[in-house]
Amino acid sequence: MQSGLWFKVFVIVVVILIALAACYPLQEKVVRVEDVTEINGIATKRDVVSKSWSLAWLPITTFERETILTDTEEKTGDVMSRKVLKRIEHVVKGKIKLGLDLRGGSELLYRVRVESKDDRAGITAEVIQILEKRIDPQGVMEYRIQEHGQKRILIQVPGATKVEIDRLKERITRLGKLEFRLATTDQGLLAAARKGQPVPGYYVHWVNKKRGYRGDLEGESWYLVGNRVEVTGERLRRVFPDAKGLEPVVGFEFDDAGSKTFARITERNIGAPLAIILDDELVSAPVIRERIPGHGIIEGSFTQEQVNDLVATLRAGSLPADLELEMESFVGPSLGKDSIDKGIRAGLVGSALVLIFMAAYYLLSGLLADFAVFLNLGLVLGAMALLKATLTMPGIAGLVLTVGMAVDANVLIFERIREERARGKQLSAAIKAGYERAFLAIFDSNLTTIITAIILYAVGTGPVKGFAVTLSVGLLFNMFTAIFVTRAIFDMLVAKQMIHDLPMMQWVPPTNIPFISMRRTAMACSLAIIVL
Repeated sequence: MQSGLWFKVFVIVVVILIALAACYPLQEKVVRVEDVTEINGIATKRDVVSKSWSLAWLPITTFERETILTDTEEKTGDVMSRKVLKRIEHVVKGKIKLGLDLRGGSELLYRVRVESKDDRAGITAEVIQILEKRIDPQGVMEYRIQEHGQKRILIQVPGATKVEIDRLKERITRLGKLEFRLATTDQGLLAAARKGQPVPGYYVHWVNKKRGYRGDLEGESWYLVGNRVEVTGERLRRVFPDAKGLEPVVGFEFDDAGSKTFARITERNIGAPLAIILDDELVSAPVIRERIPGHGIIEGSFTQEQVNDLVATLRAGSLPADLELEMESFVGPSLGKDSIDKGIRAGLVGSALVLIFMAAYYLLSGLLADFAVFLNLGLVLGAMALLKATLTMPGIAGLVLTVGMAVDANVLIFERIREERARGKQLSAAIKAGYERAFLAIFDSNLTTIITAIILYAVGTGPVKGFAVTLSVGLLFNMFTAIFVTRAIFDMLVAKQMIHDLPMMQWVPPTNIPFISMRRTAMACSLAIIVL
């Protein structure tokens, strides 16, 4: 085979492996209660321990872990237990999350606490807008955030675990107020503060030792911080996860005004600690070594999850009011079991009929098209797992529509190949011409549908966004499978001389309909239907 064909095969295999690794396992696997009990203790259950260590090669990240036994794990200081659990968790967790309509989830009801002097119309809507950016910035997790009565916000979370809910609650209630203040190293002022005497222009800010915050001064657990706020998080232009050595940190950049202020402050206060305060907690107080133009890092013994949460919080902005959790409950699927079963059954039956028709009508070519459809669905599930998207019933509808679009693309290609063969071209030339001439039609149909999906995603909420995400991702992979994958397979079969013809059924005789000459009439009818 040609080197270019080998490269295509290599790309296809790599993409398939990435998709399989991303979406395995699709569903949660149950661990026996007796096994869990043993692991929670001293982790001596040999079959579970050996099974968990055999999975050590899997790409398990802290962000993916499903800590189903967190409460008991925290009570036991056994290091072996924790290592075993982290591997067991990967077996338990499913990569494709189901939405509220299919599986149910948790409901969190918050009350917006705001002082009378700060109360204003629309403050609840403002909080909701910030929370949407904070907890689901990509809009693929299918969280439902809505106003629920007077100064109440209801958040519905599909299929989340206790650990995920706890992280979510911390991200929700965090105000996201970031301040930069100067701290003093003046020994006289520090001595006065140690004696409990007030220091004009300064206040004592204690360091939260339990959370591992850094920046202690000569072994002290407090700083003498200035009352004046030098710069706030409102001047941040960009916030991103970063690393200092092997330690996760938060990187930041100021806007133009913030950069000038930050550069001036650091230039005039070289040698002084700069207190970084988040939600009234001192995160760190690095000593200013030189003039800093407008960027830096926030370090504080963070885990990667804490860095991700902090970045999302700072990107969304600070909340204008406090949130108080009033109720937490579990809700079942919004669709009944019978409705779910019927919907899934309808999608499976419809897809199966389409695939059977393709195999019966286009024979070998139809089988390749069916393979491309299955591959397309697998790639979509892999992409959803990588995006941590949630699958809902509208998402399943998007998958079914993707099947139809994928088949449509293959039909265009096969009919073009049939026409080229009828003109007397060799098989390899007919395949090449068929793909080239069908490309524009396939690209145009997929592009227009993707544009529609983008509009739905932009203006829609909840399930509508889920449908738009599934459909757009499916169409992108449809272009890959219909044009790239099947073409590579055809080229390989021809190069190996495994096929000499592509027989196809023809139940409808050749037609000659002048579609181009009818375009004005068709456009007028379409406009009339749209207006009406």
